[in-house]
Amino acid sequence: MVILEVANVILTFVIILVCYYFSNRIVKRNRQREQVMTERGADVYVTIFSLKQSGVFINNNPVVEMDLQLENPETKEVWVLEKHRETVLLIALSAYQLGLVYQAKANGKNDFVFIKDNAGKPVVVSY
Repeated sequence: MVILEVANVILTFVIILVCYYFSNRIVKRNRQREQVMTERGADVYVTIFSLKQSGVFINNNPVVEMDLQLENPETKEVWVLEKHRETVLLIALSAYQLGLVYQAKANGKNDFVFIKDNAGKPVVVSY
């Protein structure tokens, strides 16, 4: 009976450590992706058409769902991205406004990141 309890405790710790390892790996990969896109991505302008909270929170920060228009200023190419989900810092939520144009970096049609200031708010191009 004691051996079964010890095995249960060890198995619980192993499961916790494995989950921690994989979640940490996902976070690091996402940070690296954002850094590479910020350095090498093409400049684009993003206009928010619709914005709503999805009801999901990650680390007490809301996940918002947006319909966006992206424009490459160099090629004048314009495309629409529907139902884009973004985790937004709670203190920066008010900076995401409908109709405003924001700076971003893109790597293809569906892969982009907002350029953010030191406070985590997206950088506005025009009002």
